[in-house]
Amino acid sequence: MSEECNECLVTLLDPRSPAAEQYRSLKAHLMGEAETRLINTFLVTSTIRGEGKTTTACNIGVTLANNPQHSVLIIDGDMRIPSVHKMFGIKYEKGLIEYLRGEADLDSLLVPTHLDNLFILPAGEPCSNPSELLASPRMRDLIKNEEAKGKGHYLIIDSPPIISTTDSRILSGYAGGVILVVQSGKTPIDIINHGLSLLKNAQILGVVLNNISGISPYYPYNYSYAYGYAEYSK
Repeated sequence: MSEECNECLVTLLDPRSPAAEQYRSLKAHLMGEAETRLINTFLVTSTIRGEGKTTTACNIGVTLANNPQHSVLIIDGDMRIPSVHKMFGIKYEKGLIEYLRGEADLDSLLVPTHLDNLFILPAGEPCSNPSELLASPRMRDLIKNEEAKGKGHYLIIDSPPIISTTDSRILSGYAGGVILVVQSGKTPIDIINHGLSLLKNAQILGVVLNNISGISPYYPYNYSYAYGYAEYSK
């Protein structure tokens, strides 16, 4: 790696921490969903920026890859403001954008990480309007090919916030399940519910609440990290 990992990648840098343990609990839940629903592709998104979707996606990827029998690919689908490469301290020149444009083959774009069975497909050159590329048959086929690798292979897609663009709604139609990340005390309940409504045609597996300390006026949890799914109400 050319740079150090971001300190938020606790599952790699501080695997004995309480936060890392909570990510492992989330991974166990997702593996249960994968077995029950026969899925292996997960989309991670949020309603607005700054809620921790990329942190969550990358930590899920690491926990899955901690099992040497698994193979994991994290795709940075947030081509407007990509961040996955920063989490792993990766420098790159090409990525998903170039693949979708037909300018490069997939294998040449995959970037190795600190774990032998975990690879990153970076976003590529920043793109101001990637929706058309994300809706292309090439993107759909990419995800279908990953799904076809079957049991033991997992695809994690870090996608843009739901409300600001249509990108996540496009990608959610390809993924086996969607995880919505919410930062406690930051996002109003009506915004969360609006985000969920935009994903009504997707398979929502749950809502991850992070950065929780004390009793939040928004959410009925009082610990640092929580996982569950319910429609929020005032």
